[in-house]
Amino acid sequence: MKKNLKKFFDYLKKHIKGINRSIRLIRKKSSESRIFLFFDMWWSYIRYGVTYDEYRMFEFYLIPGYKRDTYMSKCRHQNLEKHLCDKNHLIILSSREKFYIKFKDLLNREFYNIKEMSFKEFEELVLKKKELVCRSNSLKGESGTLTLNVKNFRGPAFLLDKAKKSGLNIVEATIKQNKLFESINSHNMNTISVVTLLCGNKVDIVSSYVKFGITEEDKYDVNSVKHVTGIVDIKTGTIKHKLVCGEDEVYSEHPISKVKLVGLEIPLFDEIKKVASACALEFDEALEVEWNFVISNTKVYLINANLWDDYVFSQLPMFSKNKVGLMPYYRDNVKKRRI
Repeated sequence: MKKNLKKFFDYLKKHIKGINRSIRLIRKKSSESRIFLFFDMWWSYIRYGVTYDEYRMFEFYLIPGYKRDTYMSKCRHQNLEKHLCDKNHLIILSSREKFYIKFKDLLNREFYNIKEMSFKEFEELVLKKKELVCRSNSLKGESGTLTLNVKNFRGPAFLLDKAKKSGLNIVEATIKQNKLFESINSHNMNTISVVTLLCGNKVDIVSSYVKFGITEEDKYDVNSVKHVTGIVDIKTGTIKHKLVCGEDEVYSEHPISKVKLVGLEIPLFDEIKKVASACALEFDEALEVEWNFVISNTKVYLINANLWDDYVFSQLPMFSKNKVGLMPYYRDNVKKRRI
């Protein structure tokens, strides 16, 4: 009892501002009293590992106890990760060169390290391709990625100098974005993500979502600009729900291009799932991985991968009629222990 009380007061002291904010936001949509919400939040934290933000986002105040136990919280996912990955091998997911070498047969394109090229080789590449995507070796984000065209420089040597000074050592030819995606947002490379779970020799597709930039800011990486995210139905490849930006903005069409997004079928989705499954079989050091892709009119291109961290987003009430989370699926498919 003493231990629980100490835990309660420590938690309260640390998070009281966030708790009050969540209660205020909930009471805009619910008539539940502040006292009820406060103690229900605390009970949910103790019983299900759900933070006050997750409590609000999952709308726990509307969910009965037997369904609350189905939700994957941050706390539960951290516990799950211990059984899903070998952290000693995760450097592959943070080093672009190691990642590209590991999955070279699935990238669908050639890449080069300018540190290992002579100037003559680089010059020939630039004059042949005209435009290059230059990336850093870090896979912890694509915000440093630049698209450099030789026509904007006095020559290949100046392009090479720009890439080196920017710390962008990995270069590859540019990808012409799929025409449908280009019509939706031409300012960034819109992405499709597929989350896989490796169960023995079988690969399950757990979730999939798409991101479209919603500003007119020309940056390669869609994650570096304001964007909307939508859940993709893993069976049909169709966006069935409104897309979300932050917590409060929802869109059924792109705010700039006005292309209708709800009901949109993702091009090459079966091929995307096929490549993601092949990647999962090649990388059993992590059983649960999010694979990120861009597409042209005819090809699927693997860009990077990471441990999945959008499990909260995929469990938002707007995506589930029955208000059931991901835990039953993982309890059925992760056999090392009950989670």
